[in-house]
Amino acid sequence: FLIAIPATHAAASYQRIQTWTSFESILLSAEHSHPESLRVHGELAIYYYTRRGFDQAVSHLDRVQELDPSSASSVALHRIIAYCLCQKDIPDAEYARLQASLYAGRVKFLIPGVRQMLGVVRRNQCPQLKVDYLSAIFGPWLHAHQPQTGNNAQGDILWWLLNIQLAQLLEYSGRYSQAIPYLDRAAALYPDRLEAGLLKLQYQLRLGDLGGARRTLTDTMQNDRGNRPDYSKALREFEKSLQMPGDGPTPVGPLVLPGT
Repeated sequence: FLIAIPATHAAASYQRIQTWTSFESILLSAEHSHPESLRVHGELAIYYYTRRGFDQAVSHLDRVQELDPSSASSVALHRIIAYCLCQKDIPDAEYARLQASLYAGRVKFLIPGVRQMLGVVRRNQCPQLKVDYLSAIFGPWLHAHQPQTGNNAQGDILWWLLNIQLAQLLEYSGRYSQAIPYLDRAAALYPDRLEAGLLKLQYQLRLGDLGGARRTLTDTMQNDRGNRPDYSKALREFEKSLQMPGDGPTPVGPLVLPGT
């Protein structure tokens, strides 16, 4: 009897290994064991749309929303990503779905989707994406719903991060002037977090707005508490660059920001 226990365990383990011959098999096995798991259906949706399995991806996204209606905004965003990666034209109805769902969803579910969208745009995998349309959807919603100042609650940090991510989404598509209002909203939430000011400096320099860049530099340096030596160094480099005579300053290299 004692010998049979490890033998039985080994047989069961071998069966699982045979079942898990691929990542897809692992996820499908997890779905079979946990048919109402949001995470499993979400992972399956991402697995399929990154492999151009559009219909399978949408089926699992629909299941996520059925299980948790508050995930509607995240589902809507991932549906657009599915169209992107499966090289399909994005119907206007999908943008309308996203716009309507924002007012019923929760911010925390949006963050991973926006991060994924950032990667798609950065890699130029979605030329059919209407970035201006996305900005027109997110901008008014953020203006109307985000808190005016941060109080270090996790929810406020998520609003801050969402603004940073959306600014970078616009940056990657060359829309620097459209990105700046998102950075202003992020800076208003947490002035002592310097990421928004540093990105705004980069965008203003690319736009040739030297006066605006100098004002942003002054404000950002006043909020520098020395918590990030790399950011303090970047501000000093901006300061030197803005003092240089000639055709104008050279933008400081790209920053590595959290959540991107």
